[in-house]
Amino acid sequence: MYKKILFFSRSRYFPRKLQRNHIVREAADKHYDVIIDVGGGRSKYKKILKCNSYISTDIEDRIGDGAVVIADANVTLPFNDATANLVICTEVLEHLHSPLNAVEEMARILKPGGKIVLTVPFLWPEHEAPVDFYRYTQWGVTHLLTTAGFEDITLTNTNGFWTSWVCLLVSKMRSPLLAPLVFLLNLFILLLYRFESKTLMPLGVHVTAFKPKN
Repeated sequence: MYKKILFFSRSRYFPRKLQRNHIVREAADKHYDVIIDVGGGRSKYKKILKCNSYISTDIEDRIGDGAVVIADANVTLPFNDATANLVICTEVLEHLHSPLNAVEEMARILKPGGKIVLTVPFLWPEHEAPVDFYRYTQWGVTHLLTTAGFEDITLTNTNGFWTSWVCLLVSKMRSPLLAPLVFLLNLFILLLYRFESKTLMPLGVHVTAFKPKN
């Protein structure tokens, strides 16, 4: 219970919750042979997905256990064609200076009929400078995916204006002394989220698409 309260008191609780919900909704109901998490580093979704092999890539080994495949998605992903049944890429494309090349690489390593599950930010502060290059609209993501050859693209704005506004405020409250206030504001965000419509001012865009079978 304490861990749940602690997690609920984090300044980025709500956007992380939305991202996790998207992964669960789009990928947790099926068993996959190979999942490749591009930019996944710590493999935070490994425990909630069913597969024979879960591979994370990153530009560095952030944990230091040697389990991550070091790769720069701007250039290439070190896998054979048609390796994965599912590719996950959450909150990564904004950090890539060549996102189209990266999406084309994701298409290449997917098996025909394979699925890609993406999340990208729209309203979010600059972070991980100096490698923070883009923010994405639905149309920007659609352009990347269609150019890379994906089809059956589904895009969803994550939330509405008011939850975005409060989340941006909460995102700056990183001090442990503010944890009780963050806890209350996160409760307020969840309440707002239940009643507001998903407008054109979301925190981000959640996406699924498929590689053609032929």
